[in-house]
Amino acid sequence: MEPTILIEWRNRTVGDVVAEDYRRAAIFKRFGIDFCCGGGLTVEAACERKGIDYQEVAQALLAFDSAGSGTTEPDPR
Repeated sequence: MEPTILIEWRNRTVGDVVAEDYRRAAIFKRFGIDFCCGGGLTVEAACERKGIDYQEVAQALLAFDSAGSGTTEPDPR
């Protein structure tokens, strides 16, 4: 069973994850996941569409947030 922290990304949309912290867009860009026009897909669906292992993306998001790069401040746009 995967850790709860990794499950939390599964059903959230890519757009919501990026809107919460725009710097997470770099992670999706690295994996070739569209966070703008394709931002309505869940993270899991976006991974499936690109043939990417969801666990890899979730781990990258977790590492980003754990490194102190996450923020709760809204996107300034």
